[in-house]
Amino acid sequence: MNEALTTDQMYSMIIGLVDCRDAWMVEPGFLRQIDIPSRYHEPLMSLRDHVQHLIEGYDYLQSPFFQRSISGRPAEFRAMKTKLESQPRKRTEHARSFSDALAAIRGDDSAYDLLSSTQHHRLDAIRDLIASIDEPQSNVA
Repeated sequence: MNEALTTDQMYSMIIGLVDCRDAWMVEPGFLRQIDIPSRYHEPLMSLRDHVQHLIEGYDYLQSPFFQRSISGRPAEFRAMKTKLESQPRKRTEHARSFSDALAAIRGDDSAYDLLSSTQHHRLDAIRDLIASIDEPQSNVA
């Protein structure tokens, strides 16, 4: 990428913008303004789309981590745990934990445990996109 932003910094910026509901900013005009070569625009916008989909649709109650915590428990326990984890403050905490895990996806698999297995392909795609940005490119912008 450019000297101002590393791949990790750009990815963190995308997560931050999605968290703040400003994902719309990650578009070619903005990327040009911050001197990101045009060859990275498409993968960065794809990253934005995957991250946005995952963060906006995140549901901790569907995660393998939560499902294991209620598996084999009595119905009353499952209902109580579900109600507690659905409280606004807890939902906010879970969303923040997921965003943090998503930010660490390059070297940490914890996001997989916090996300429904039906969405794991998106985590794989995010890793692949980050790796494609890291690959050496020709000097053509």
